[in-house]
Amino acid sequence: MVALRNSIILPVLLFALNVSTSGQINSAQIKSIKREFQAVNSDTTLKKVILENEDFLGENIGDGGGKLIGFFKNNTVRKIYQWLGLSNGIEIKEYYFKNGQLIFVYELFKRFEYDQIKNQMNYDKISTTFEGRYYFKNGKLIDQLVKGQNRHDEISNPGELLIKEAFNNLKLIKTKI
Repeated sequence: MVALRNSIILPVLLFALNVSTSGQINSAQIKSIKREFQAVNSDTTLKKVILENEDFLGENIGDGGGKLIGFFKNNTVRKIYQWLGLSNGIEIKEYYFKNGQLIFVYELFKRFEYDQIKNQMNYDKISTTFEGRYYFKNGKLIDQLVKGQNRHDEISNPGELLIKEAFNNLKLIKTKI
């Protein structure tokens, strides 16, 4: 009976220890990523490269246009800021890099309120309907915190999409350097 109990308790204990250790490593990685993007945001010496509207959207310009800004230190990308004015709201994405690797993406969608009486969008009233924070290590999504409903909720792997978008945006910005 004791042997049976030990054979059940030991694997459960080892599993719990492994999960706890993994969570601690993830927590430490996320804290490190947070420090990194805070350092990028406080660095006033970054060089800006700005693309507007058709410079990066081509013929797919949204109703409100768009802006793509690359922030560089010694010709190395540190951040890309993307702003898109859509017919139903504003989409903002911030991509953060360290040593050429994507480490963090902040995504925000603010929707214009619909005026039922006038039967049209009220561009003066806006509400945040989605906020996402995505943490990456070695080209893989390691954690995400999301609130609300995203326009891209049907996407099964947001990490892959965000990495692709980040490096496509970087490629566009580099054409202007």
